[in-house]
Amino acid sequence: MEQNKSLKGWLLMGAAFLFCPCHLVFLVPLLAGTALGGILSRYWGITSGVLAAIFVVLLWLGFKFLNQEKRG
Repeated sequence: MEQNKSLKGWLLMGAAFLFCPCHLVFLVPLLAGTALGGILSRYWGITSGVLAAIFVVLLWLGFKFLNQEKRG
């Protein structure tokens, strides 16, 4: 059971890394020519805000699961 919490924590931390808004600069050129790329480039500010919120929540949950494992 403890290892399951640790795995969840590390997966959430990895997802937080992927959703980090600083990676938006690399994500938009990769999605160029697609509808999603057009939306991301058109609504840059909103996209950054949403990704920042997702990043913070995933980071908080990841730390929460990893700290629960250490406490026992």
